Amino acid sequence: MAESKIYYIGDREEKIDHDYTIEVIEHDNRDTEYVLSRSNSDHWSEDHKGEEIIRLIDDGNGYKFNDKIGKSVDYALFAELYILLQFISKTERDIYSGIIIEKGKTIEF
Repeated sequence: MAESKIYYIGDREEKIDHDYTIEVIEHDNRDTEYVLSRSNSDHWSEDHKGEEIIRLIDDGNGYKFNDKIGKSVDYALFAELYILLQFISKTERDIYSGIIIEKGKTIEF
């Protein structure tokens, strides 16, 4: 039977409950599924509350996206994809950490 965990993602500056929900589902076949959805918060329009945005499956050989990710994405979906990938990087896998160097200024990422 699959095991599921729920995480809430919010902006530190905003005084709202949370912006997004990420569900992580560990399947019996060892696949890990990540589902990013909008919260039911009042700052979303009624037709977007609780809406599933991205579904990503790690099958042990790579990642598979749902149909919403194509060859191009709009800025909003790009930002939401970034949120999901940051979540995976910070909580599930250390995908990459490095630095950016620009004219003597160093930024960690």
